[in-house]
Amino acid sequence: MRTGNGSGCELTFSDDTVVRLAAHTKFDYNRGTRGLNLRDGAVLIQVPKAARGATIRAGSVAAAVAGTTVMIEYHPGVYKLLVLEGTGRLYRPGHLGDSVLVVPGQMVIGNPDAAVSEPVDVDIDRFLRTSRFITDFPPLRSEKSIVVESQKQQREKSNKTLAGTNMIIFGGGTQVSVTDQGQTDTADHKTAALVTPHRAPSLSPNAAPALP
Repeated sequence: MRTGNGSGCELTFSDDTVVRLAAHTKFDYNRGTRGLNLRDGAVLIQVPKAARGATIRAGSVAAAVAGTTVMIEYHPGVYKLLVLEGTGRLYRPGHLGDSVLVVPGQMVIGNPDAAVSEPVDVDIDRFLRTSRFITDFPPLRSEKSIVVESQKQQREKSNKTLAGTNMIIFGGGTQVSVTDQGQTDTADHKTAALVTPHRAPSLSPNAAPALP
């Protein structure tokens, strides 16, 4: 399947797994959700807890998800995986031990041909308010679970164990930009990067930054 300029679509598999494709995305599958392949672009995948799970490949990396809602973006030389609820495992097939568990509110950015990096924290609430994967489609079945995870983040912010930053990753890319918001003292705190909606991709294939 291929989506065009400004278009997107939603697929529902027999096990009720939902796959949403952003614009400019190339995607194919075989064996149902056991053979999902993101060739270019971005997808959001919601796998019910009752389903067998799904495996999606993006270049040389793969993600195993079950009872999980994730967003995966891939372009040659760079990928990112964001978990909204549930837990996903990101790994490189054929590289024993090169894997990482990604929990709600975390994202991994990297080069698919390099070792998997550690996750960073992102702002789930902002994603829900601005991502076209959410705003342009009907509510997901996992929406309540995602909101619960967002509320956990808000409590962590109130408790000073999670601190917001003035860093942002614009949709369709991985380049970290600094906004004109006031600097936040994040000493001894985890950081939450802001996530904006998917717009026209503008991606540097060499960009694979890590947030502080």
